[in-house]
Amino acid sequence: MTASGCYHCSVKPVGRSNGRSIVAAAAYRHGERLADERTGEIFDYRARSGVLDSFILTRDGAAAWGQQREQLWNGAERAEDRANGRLATELELALPCELDAAAHRRLLKDFLAPLVAKHGIAADVAIHAPGAGGDHRNTHAHVLVTHREFGPDGFGEIANQRTVTRKRKGREVQEKIAGLAATPADIKALRQAWERAVNREYERAGLDIRVDHRSHEDRGIAQEPGKHLGPTATKMERQGVDSERGAVNREILQRNAAARDCAALEAEAAAITIDLEAARALREARAGAQGRYDDVRATARDVARSQHDGRYDVLRAAEPAPEIARAFASGAARTTEPPAPNFDRGVRGGGRMAAKILESVSNAIGGILDFLAGPVAPPTLEEAKGMQRVAEQQAQELADRAAQETQAAAQDWQIFEQNRQRQYDDLMAGRLGQNVPREIQRGDGGRDDEREHERER
Repeated sequence: MTASGCYHCSVKPVGRSNGRSIVAAAAYRHGERLADERTGEIFDYRARSGVLDSFILTRDGAAAWGQQREQLWNGAERAEDRANGRLATELELALPCELDAAAHRRLLKDFLAPLVAKHGIAADVAIHAPGAGGDHRNTHAHVLVTHREFGPDGFGEIANQRTVTRKRKGREVQEKIAGLAATPADIKALRQAWERAVNREYERAGLDIRVDHRSHEDRGIAQEPGKHLGPTATKMERQGVDSERGAVNREILQRNAAARDCAALEAEAAAITIDLEAARALREARAGAQGRYDDVRATARDVARSQHDGRYDVLRAAEPAPEIARAFASGAARTTEPPAPNFDRGVRGGGRMAAKILESVSNAIGGILDFLAGPVAPPTLEEAKGMQRVAEQQAQELADRAAQETQAAAQDWQIFEQNRQRQYDDLMAGRLGQNVPREIQRGDGGRDDEREHERER
């Protein structure tokens, strides 16, 4: 089963409207000493630790001084003449804890290089180690992306300019917008691109882990997401001081725990319901198999009894007439006599055939009942229904087999009858003309000869 990795990609503007300095932001994120030419301030963050790696990406042919961090961001300040102008866009990215430093650097380059080439921007990357006292898996990156294009002559127009259709006072109007993250669709595209990049790196590393940029709600996960603490609240929480955002997250954790407990209880209730339905289906399967077993057993018994009785009656009707039997018993001249058919043997054979059918049917269906009644683990509902279908199918097969064997026995009996009749006919044809007294040959007891003598007298 594919595991779920940690996904985080936040997009934030960096501009003068909130009084921020892009030079100060770059100095802090990289732990360097940078001077802001516009304000004359110097920002020195060399004392900070935790910066694992840093690099700058520019498009091919861009000015070489763009690789110098202080020159790059002072140039961004000079290029923006508006008092509330945006200077950069910051991407905060969670790096997979399962990958090493080389994979982290490769992942960031694979993600940013297409953006740099497409929009002609510059990207300043800083990779940070997890904070002291925080989650040891929280290796992350801060990426400052220029708001304007950066080319051979330095900064130019705002990147990603295009015309979009918007509604203003109920009317659709065409407006020009610019920037890497000017609309919610732009931000969604960035988040999707980061998802694809991370999953490619997981796949390259041979790990069965994937991330998803969608929210819990969009993914159908019944879990309330936590709130981002930010640097101030994070520092307070690490010092043991409760923050407002921290309290909100603790309440969310409690609600999520209660929701999980409720879901566990619902799952347990559903499992009990399934067990009850499975037990009922198993009982029905056993009852159905027992009923079919009784029906087939009774049918086989009736067939055996009727076959035995019918054959005996036929044999009794086929016995020779009493006068023929007395003639043979009188000791009339006999030479050789063919053996008479053994009628009793045929009767016993038919009974044994029926008994064999009954025994095979009983053994087969008894095996099914023994299996159903055996000490097996409680089946699921689907398994119980499947056992019921199998039992019904096997019982039907055994019933069909009993019918086939009964039909075969009847055919055997018919062949036996034909053979017996031929033997009987041969016997009669061979003996009536030679060894039977004349009165029996005529069939009238000799009364015709007496009447002829009377006429002669």
